[in-house]
Parts: sequence; structure tokens; C-alpha cells
Amino acid sequence: MNKKIIVVTFFLTFSCSALAKELGAVGNVWKIKERNLTTVMQERLAKKFENKSEEEIQDELRKRVEERAIRPDRVEGITKATKTVIKYFDPSFTVTKDLTDHNGVVFARKGQIFNPFDMSGFTQTLIFIDGDDIEQLNWVNNFKPKTLRSKIILVNGNIKDTETQLKKKVYFDQLGELTKRFNIQYVPSIIESAPDEKKLKITEIGL
Repeated sequence: MNKKIIVVTFFLTFSCSALAKELGAVGNVWKIKERNLTTVMQERLAKKFENKSEEEIQDELRKRVEERAIRPDRVEGITKATKTVIKYFDPSFTVTKDLTDHNGVVFARKGQIFNPFDMSGFTQTLIFIDGDDIEQLNWVNNFKPKTLRSKIILVNGNIKDTETQLKKKVYFDQLGELTKRFNIQYVPSIIESAPDEKKLKITEIGL
């Protein structure tokens, strides 16, 4: 196999196999033998990189990976808040098996409704913003959290550029795991401990 094909084949193996399985065999009615999807993709890639060295191909692929790392796919379904709304999140859950601490002492039994606040408080502030929105960047730059620890979490934008502009460490909600968990649909949003309650307070900030 051509070295240029080898360089990029591993990027396609799983996706091509899955797609081929999904599409199935097309044209069976006329008994036409279909070309292997992976082979077709390899040929297209070989043509695309035919005038480039293996080093150039690796550099281009590395560049694409780096670009995706500093600007992941935006979290879908989230828009800018136009009014301030406060809501609460109860982190309680039903224990599916006995939970023990590092000493093996059981602190929650199977079937019990457990609230993490029974063990410890939530001592940080999570701040969700769109890093491409200058108004949100200006807002978070002036925002003073009530806790000593806080994290700025992007739902969209360039991580590196945002860190440079804010001069702070910035995180990204990969695949929308946190926003889905806390049902966040608008940004800026702040998550912090609710005073005197075993809940989290979520505030959407209207700008």
C-alpha cells in the first residue's frame, strides 16, 4: 500500500466501517459488485495528497487535530440569554449499589436517595459563556465570583484566544456533557451553591 495512504488510513477505519455497515450493499438487485468504501476513500485521499511528501501529509493532519483541540465543535442548542433567570438543580440520586469511602466504610446504601451535599459543599463557581461573543467576554472579565475557586467553561469559541484575552485558564464543555447535565440552554450562566439549601443555583445572565 502507498505510504501516503497508510498515513491517513487509521483516521478512517472505524468511520468507514460504520458507514459501510449503515449503507449496506447497494445494487444487489442487479448483482453489481460494489467497490469497498474504505478503498474508495483511500484512493481519494491518495489523489488529494499525491503531490505531497509523507512529512507534509503528517503536518497537515497534525494541524487539523490541533485546530480541533483549540476550537472544538460548538455545543448545539445553546443561545445568548436575553433576561436574567434563576433556577435550581437538585443533585440527589438513587444509589444503585452501596457506596464506600477510601476506608471501606459505607456512607450510602443501595436504594437510598443520596445528596452529595450531605458529604460536602460545592465550593466553586462554574461560569458558562460563548467565547466568540465579545459582550460575554467583557461581562465575565468584570464578574466577581463569590467563591475562591471558579472555572470559565466555553460552549463555543477558541480556547487559546479566549485564555489570552481573559488572562485566565479556560475549559470547554466537550460534547455538551455539563450543559446537558444541568439543562443549561442560555449563556452566560453561573452555577454555584444555593445558600442554606442542598441544591445548586443556576443563574442565566441577561445581557
